[in-house]
Amino acid sequence: MALSNNGWITESAKDQFDIAIKADPNDLIARFYMAHWLLQTGKAKLALVKWVGLMRTVGDDKIWYDRLWEVMPKAADQIGVSRLALKALCTASM
Repeated sequence: MALSNNGWITESAKDQFDIAIKADPNDLIARFYMAHWLLQTGKAKLALVKWVGLMRTVGDDKIWYDRLWEVMPKAADQIGVSRLALKALCTASM
């Protein structure tokens, strides 16, 4: 859904991710793309909160770690959070 639109989350895709999260609140892919939708709709702070939570969930999984570090800085920049602060948020209470 998201990949077919160059990463843009359409309303239809968002609806499908909503359904997936309701069926399984731990669905990593749906959680990731819902945060992406939040970012693209101007909700950078909430997107960052979701991604930081996801980062704490995935732990040492390199694929997820890399994927999250591709997108989290975009949201952090929009709300004035430095990379150092972002790293601290991702590791706090782990």
